[in-house]
Amino acid sequence: IQTMATPLKDIPIVEDVTLCSICFEKFKKPRYLPCSHSFCQSCLSSYIVSICASTEPRLGFNCPLCREYIPCKGTFDKPEELVNLFPVNNLLEKIIEKGDQLNCESCLRDNEEEEASAYCATCMENLCQVCTKCHKKGLVTKDHRLYLLSEIKSSSIVPESVSNLTCSNHKNREIELFCNDHEKLCCTMCVSTEHRKCESVDTVEIAASNLRESGKLGGLLNDVRNLEKKLIGSKARQEKNVTEIEDTVDDITEKAEKEFNTIVDHLEKLKNELLQDISVIGKQNKEKLRKSIEIVADGVQCSKSCGDKIERAIVKGGDVELLMEYYSARATQDQMNCFHFKEKNISILENRSELLKQIKDLKSLSQIETLEFEPDVFPGYEKELSLKREFSPSNVNICSGTFLSNGSFIVANHLSNGGCNIYDNGLTCIKTIAGLSDPFAAAEYGTELFITCLGTKSIKVFSSSDYSEKRSIKLNIDVYGITCRNGVFYLACGDKIIKIDSSGERLKEYKTGKRVVHLLGLNRVNLIYSNKEKHTVTAINEEGDALWEYKASNLKLPYGLERDSDDNIFVAGTESENIHILSYTGEAIRIFDCVQKPIFLAINKQMQVYYVCSEYKKIKVYELK
Repeated sequence: IQTMATPLKDIPIVEDVTLCSICFEKFKKPRYLPCSHSFCQSCLSSYIVSICASTEPRLGFNCPLCREYIPCKGTFDKPEELVNLFPVNNLLEKIIEKGDQLNCESCLRDNEEEEASAYCATCMENLCQVCTKCHKKGLVTKDHRLYLLSEIKSSSIVPESVSNLTCSNHKNREIELFCNDHEKLCCTMCVSTEHRKCESVDTVEIAASNLRESGKLGGLLNDVRNLEKKLIGSKARQEKNVTEIEDTVDDITEKAEKEFNTIVDHLEKLKNELLQDISVIGKQNKEKLRKSIEIVADGVQCSKSCGDKIERAIVKGGDVELLMEYYSARATQDQMNCFHFKEKNISILENRSELLKQIKDLKSLSQIETLEFEPDVFPGYEKELSLKREFSPSNVNICSGTFLSNGSFIVANHLSNGGCNIYDNGLTCIKTIAGLSDPFAAAEYGTELFITCLGTKSIKVFSSSDYSEKRSIKLNIDVYGITCRNGVFYLACGDKIIKIDSSGERLKEYKTGKRVVHLLGLNRVNLIYSNKEKHTVTAINEEGDALWEYKASNLKLPYGLERDSDDNIFVAGTESENIHILSYTGEAIRIFDCVQKPIFLAINKQMQVYYVCSEYKKIKVYELK
């Protein structure tokens, strides 16, 4: 007699096999998963729906009990219907129906009552010891699955079709054949009915042998492993992104706390100084008023004294006393009139700083923004570059080129009497901006086109609609590549990168080392630049700190830089004659070899074509195939 499979360790198993491990009640229409665990149909459906709601889209789910991953064919557009993909456990249903009935069902048909000791999973009947022995000896029943009743309620129960490879359409027939036309396993009954008209049907052995010899098995395994590797890389990058977010939040929080405390401390200091000034000014002015009041008070007393003496002389004094007091008081009065009493009036005014009002009106201390992108895990760079056409303008020395917002393509003819040629999608020149001295690169921002001119150490600004010249920005420094990010311009100047606004005011300077003439701004990384001397590509943040550096033995003389819509970086390896594709984190994605001395690469994202300049004079148009 067979015993049931040992449950997985450390997995909570319901002791009674007739109870669902989700609702802990008797199974109601149980369905079983490939891992052999069964659940109520409604319980499993609710579980799948909740999983799909928490993370979309889904390709499968984990078993609620053993956590084995269960892939699901098709889409998850209707997760409530996915439960129907899994078969009903009719064997378990039969056991539940029997309940506590422990009599041998074979004996009951002969009106005999014998206690059952085993269960036949194939016949779905309880058997006594005698019938069990007969079952094992019978030619037809000797291969039936038998289980002890004492163990059956603590084991996983699945129909026999799970362990035996039987036909999905004809349950009692084994799979023997394979239809190559439909790529489907089937039994002899299927072949004689559904696949009667199919041209190629082999035995399972021949089909398996052909598959092994074809190499498809290894190819598929290799594809699956590569897919797994890419997904693991994507998962690792996103997990790294989580860490970066945590670190960024911590840095911003720490910086905000520090700046806020600095501001608070400074305001507290200013407040104390203000209160001290108010107190001092108050005391000084009160002292002035006190002295003035004392002078007036002295005059009051003098006047009162004279008045009192005159009144006494009038009432009680004699003639001599009257005359004496009168002339004495008049002399005092004349003296007081000459004294020129002044009444001091002091006001304290406050000239409140306009900054305080601005602080009171401040809505927030800083604007925190989220920049979210969803690049493809498989960007399609497994394909090869296929040359569509080649174009060679005459008398040119092209160092850079870029697509404009209107779809046209502009290249800088780096000559002392050069200019910028603008081409349509058919590479027909539709406009030439002439009269430029050694133009090197162009960048578009808003309605303006900015062109760097090495000969005049300046940037010429043109209208991006009619290409009329608007102004010139004098820099007094050799300027090569240019890129715009958030309305701010970054200029490659050989041994440094300078940051300017649209008027030319210098905002910041970054030291880079020699021979830096090309740079690129990304959405998620502030700046990328190539160094021809060191044969490297470097990413820096706004403060100028290096985020990563890419260096490879098969990258020589990195020159022009470009990015796609997912912020993947294209590097033209001029001397190594290849193009390296990097992720925004600096990881190599793909290398296109055998590209003739590429100077730069520009991507037309709408047309999905790649313009590559070779040897400073040829423009080659590629597509991925």
